[in-house]
Amino acid sequence: MIRFLIAGLMVLMVSNANAVKNETHFKYCKQYVENGFKTTDIDTLKCYVYFTGVYEVLYDACYQYQQSLSNLNDSQKSIFEYLAVGKALSLDSAIQHYVDKMQNAPEDWNYSAGGDVRRSLQAMYKCKPE
Repeated sequence: MIRFLIAGLMVLMVSNANAVKNETHFKYCKQYVENGFKTTDIDTLKCYVYFTGVYEVLYDACYQYQQSLSNLNDSQKSIFEYLAVGKALSLDSAIQHYVDKMQNAPEDWNYSAGGDVRRSLQAMYKCKPE
C-alpha cells in the first residue's frame, strides 16, 4: 500500500514538463535533514518520496542484474552497473550525502536532480553481484 502512495505522489511531483532541479530538491532535502530526517511538511515529504522512487527503480535494476548476471554481455553489465543501487535499510545516509554534495556544488543546482540522487544512492549502497 505504501508503494502505491509513493508512486502516486511521484506522479504528482513529475506531472509537469520540467524535472525537479537540484536547487529545489536540495532545499527540500536540507530541510528534511535539519528536521532530524522526519517528514514534517509537504516539502520534506517531496525529498523523501523522490529518493524513495529513484531508489525503488534502481534497486530493482540491481536485483535484475544479480539474477541475470550469467546471461549478460559486457555492455549490458556496464549499463546495470551504471544504474543499479544495492539494498538500503534507510535512505537517510544517501539523503545526507546529497545535501552535503549540493551544498558544496551550487554550479550543479540548475541540473535535474535525478542523476545526483542516483550517484548519492550508489555512494551509500553499492550493487554487488551475487
